[in-house]
Amino acid sequence: MRGILSLGFTAFVATGLASCKDSLPSYLLSQGLQQGSLYLGARPVEEVLKDPASDPTVKRYLRLSRNVLEFASDKLEMETKGNYRTYAALKNRWVSHVVVAAHKNRLEAHLFNYPFFGGLPYRGYFQLRDAKDFATQLRKQNLDVYVRPVPAYSTTGWLADPIVSSMFESEVDFIDVIFHELVHVQFYVNGEADFNEAFATWFAARATERFIKESDFSDDERKRMLSELRTSREHDLLKTKWIHSILAKARRFYDSKDFLDASASTQESLREKFFAKLRGELATVPELEKWSKIEWNNAVLVSLSTYNDLVGNIEHYAVAKKISDVELLKATRKDASPILQALKQQRDSACRSSSSRRSSDPASLSDLSECPPPQKQQAQSPLPDSKPSQAP
Repeated sequence: MRGILSLGFTAFVATGLASCKDSLPSYLLSQGLQQGSLYLGARPVEEVLKDPASDPTVKRYLRLSRNVLEFASDKLEMETKGNYRTYAALKNRWVSHVVVAAHKNRLEAHLFNYPFFGGLPYRGYFQLRDAKDFATQLRKQNLDVYVRPVPAYSTTGWLADPIVSSMFESEVDFIDVIFHELVHVQFYVNGEADFNEAFATWFAARATERFIKESDFSDDERKRMLSELRTSREHDLLKTKWIHSILAKARRFYDSKDFLDASASTQESLREKFFAKLRGELATVPELEKWSKIEWNNAVLVSLSTYNDLVGNIEHYAVAKKISDVELLKATRKDASPILQALKQQRDSACRSSSSRRSSDPASLSDLSECPPPQKQQAQSPLPDSKPSQAP
């Protein structure tokens, strides 16, 4: 899981436009200039590898990136379009931060409008202080707000994205990130953010395992990486089960008569009790104890749903069609409408049949976790085209 749509290539739209600090033209110009600075400071990967002064750890990751890109092109038939051929060393841990906002009384993202992309339920900033300043302005509008760090991003093929030092969390994660972002280079369906991110998550998981198994690693290296991958998958499975359970409970809560009929002040009190109970439940799970310490709100829930809701549905579709991950990627790149229609039918069917089979046990997911919230506007517009950090 990672997220920011780069808007550097739209900065020219803002150049020369008079505006206040928080206006869209000012935002586009500021972030475009900062991204331009990032690109100008990036060095060709081959140059870094030949430099005797380069950090050995950086060299190890960059050599790995070359192998991943070659595998993506030759084995997975992916277009790389010059991505990840340069390297930018960051001064900070994260390349950027994303600000997500949502309405307090329903699971609906607050949308921000951009040239070319229309409404997006997030805004990305290269500087944390800028993200925090914007978050403060949104809270004054009585919105739930969530600021999350981003280790990697994609421009969906508009520009040749660099490798950034924030991607170096682990070798397995690094491989997964590159495959995930490359999926966005293959296609990005406007208005289907949840699908775009879920497909990239689904495909990257399979590509990462195949790469490790088929690449020229020593037996010890392969064994270590596969062990790391299994551990990561087990943790991800636990998190995914809880995320589905949390989303299902939240959707039932906001759709309940008690909440809908309550006054604004009572609704706020009910919300506080709901999130307090949620934190208490998470505190009982050792692997998720840190989740109990974050400030849960609707913006966090909206962000979580983007990367998790449809992954299982895509897997079911591939199995039912008896189609491989590479074949499905090629087919979706050509025309995404068949799988989108099938996923919609899956979710509609699940929603219709779920009322008699609800469960609060995170190990047995409620079918309501498959259902969109009553006014799911975020499904009508693209979301961040890259992966958020592992923290919620």
